Amino acid sequence: MVKIKNMKLQISPIKKMEDAMVIWPEETPDVDLVLDPRQGIGFKKNSIQVIYAFGILGITPQENIPKMLENFVKILKDKGELYIIEQDMDYILRSILGGDLSLSDFNKSYRKITYLNQGEIEIGRAHV
Repeated sequence: MVKIKNMKLQISPIKKMEDAMVIWPEETPDVDLVLDPRQGIGFKKNSIQVIYAFGILGITPQENIPKMLENFVKILKDKGELYIIEQDMDYILRSILGGDLSLSDFNKSYRKITYLNQGEIEIGRAHV
């Protein structure tokens, strides 16, 4: 068994964090491990230092989000960090208002964002 002291995971089809293992449900050139984080990741409890999740909420049905986040928290070490990064709405809105991106292109190119109310989901030792 390989043991990595400060393992970092990135959930995204494109590598953005140089020191993190990339997982995603589909194979891409940047993916290290093909896993669907919406179904559970399968790492040992308290084994991951940092999780960077890019764009995962937008492709996850709202009713599945609490279980997915619970699974993330389970594998995080005590004082581990979970970063959930969704689309950059400031950039998107400026592009639409500036004429660089049409509303129809936005609707074709960007996923719908799932909204979470703070405190709506309680997960183990974390509140989202």
